[in-house]
Amino acid sequence: MTIIERLQQHKDLQPYKIALIVDEEQYTYGQLYDAIISMEFNNTSRIINLDQFNDGQKNKVLLIQSLSFVEQLLQWLWGVI
Repeated sequence: MTIIERLQQHKDLQPYKIALIVDEEQYTYGQLYDAIISMEFNNTSRIINLDQFNDGQKNKVLLIQSLSFVEQLLQWLWGVI
């Protein structure tokens, strides 16, 4: 089971349960999963795809540029989908 599948499982079972607290801001499993799934590569200017460094379809090389820890986490999780 992948980390995204596990997150979806938690979202399906307990979508309102707190999954993450950062700087006193709380995020539920549902919020995290929905934020990741709703991200699109073409609409996310903070993620830069470095195609020339990719060594196959299984691997992605992404440069994540954000000062926010939560944004970094969401973008990283989106990248592993």
